Amino acid sequence: MIEEWERRQAQRAALAAQVRNNGGVGELTDGYGCAVLAARDPSLPGRWRFTRFDAEGPSGHMEAATLEEAVSYAYAEGYRTWEPGAISRLGSPR
Repeated sequence: MIEEWERRQAQRAALAAQVRNNGGVGELTDGYGCAVLAARDPSLPGRWRFTRFDAEGPSGHMEAATLEEAVSYAYAEGYRTWEPGAISRLGSPR
């Protein structure tokens, strides 16, 4: 059980690092045709958010105090794969 928790912590940290190393913006997917965009919150300086997208467009967001917290929320909802360009492909034939 501890090993599983440590593995998930390492995955979340790696995803947050990818977002940070990509200029503070990153797209994560859930494997079911949805994606999130993790980025600085445009309406709340100093905060972060992840915005959910599906084939119809944006479908909601969650705000967070830190990038790591935003990625952790997204991870908990199943968004665990780093996939640049995923949002632009939603709704497009694959």
